[in-house]
Amino acid sequence: MNRDQKAGNKQMLGSVMLLIMAFIWGTSFVFQKMALNADISAAALMFGRFFIAAVLWGIFGARKIKSNYRKGQWKTGVLLGTMFFGANLAQILGLQSTTPGNNAFISSANVVFVPFVCWIVTKKRPKAVLILCALLSFVGIGVLSVNPGNQFLFAPGDVLTLIGAVLFAAHIVAVGETAPHIHVSVLAFMQFSVIAVLSFVFLLIEGNGLTGFGSAEGITAMLYLGVLATGVGLTVQMIGQKYVPPAMVGIIVSTESLFGSILSVVIGYDKLSTGLLLGGGIMFGSILLANIWQYFQDARQKKRENGNGIMQIKES
Repeated sequence: MNRDQKAGNKQMLGSVMLLIMAFIWGTSFVFQKMALNADISAAALMFGRFFIAAVLWGIFGARKIKSNYRKGQWKTGVLLGTMFFGANLAQILGLQSTTPGNNAFISSANVVFVPFVCWIVTKKRPKAVLILCALLSFVGIGVLSVNPGNQFLFAPGDVLTLIGAVLFAAHIVAVGETAPHIHVSVLAFMQFSVIAVLSFVFLLIEGNGLTGFGSAEGITAMLYLGVLATGVGLTVQMIGQKYVPPAMVGIIVSTESLFGSILSVVIGYDKLSTGLLLGGGIMFGSILLANIWQYFQDARQKKRENGNGIMQIKES
């Protein structure tokens, strides 16, 4: 197997991992609802899930973290952790003065922002087809999320939610830039620790304490969110992003809302609708288009390199 085939296989593996992560995040809304029903506040929810994830990495990944940490990498951990915390905080605060529908829909706009944030950071213009796929994915989310009978009205909290969406996009790009150079154990542990500390400060400011953590419902929700949705989900994202371009990452991760809607139908919260089928079809179509385009790009590059090799042999 040559180098191009290996790279293509790694990108496919990375795409599958990101799709799994999107599924895990999409299903986590049920457990977030359980946590809120158990009277766990937003700050306590953030602190609990990231504290659990950090402790798990500290226990089971201590040896890897110690052997792979390099001087100065803590700065990257602080930056990424602060970025992700800020995105979550803006989303939560925005929800206080806007509708859940607006909050979810605007948050998903990060799929559109990713190619442009990547452009600003790397100085490399994203390919038009990836921008098209990002826009298609956003349209799919719109079809999935916006009820035709309801009017989309801009509320004050929408500005904060939009800031959160930009920060989520920036986090995806930043992880894409750093993941190939920092071991995933170090990157995960540092981020989870920073977010846990910042969430604890937010918890103290909020003043609601750790109410709800003692109930069976609260414990179940926190274990799922801390272990699977955060500890596993975000770690899988960081591994997957080592092999997948940021613009494509944004497109794949956007299916989180689709998986959440599907689960909502399965457990009886919502009914199967035309919007779910059409929106889901558009979203998966955008992922398929992006991957087909990438496949032909790789094939064209391979053909060009093989052609150059033949010419060099003839000249010699």
